[in-house]
Amino acid sequence: MAGDHPGEGTPPEELAASVAAVDELDLLDWKRHVSELYARVRREPEPVAAWELWRRERERLFREHPQSPVPADERASYTGPHVFDYDPAWRLSAAVEPMDEKSFDLPSSDGGR
Repeated sequence: MAGDHPGEGTPPEELAASVAAVDELDLLDWKRHVSELYARVRREPEPVAAWELWRRERERLFREHPQSPVPADERASYTGPHVFDYDPAWRLSAAVEPMDEKSFDLPSSDGGR
């Protein structure tokens, strides 16, 4: 019978499945934020502004997101991840061209494919 606390009386396997679902949703949200961040960075016409956006938003994700690799009790004072200052000498530009699809099998450590 359920008590005064959330989850009280719920079988452990149901609680574990619930926690796993929340973790998976948080992880999907983290991935969505990162993907959207890179899309925003690519759309920014000014390289320095794009770098600032990337640095600032990554810092925010590391400090605030539930899936941050930074321990929860350290997030409020977290000042990273630390990156080098923007240097235009390291800026790369490349043309991306479509290719024919190619597939191949990679061996695995257990001998399967």
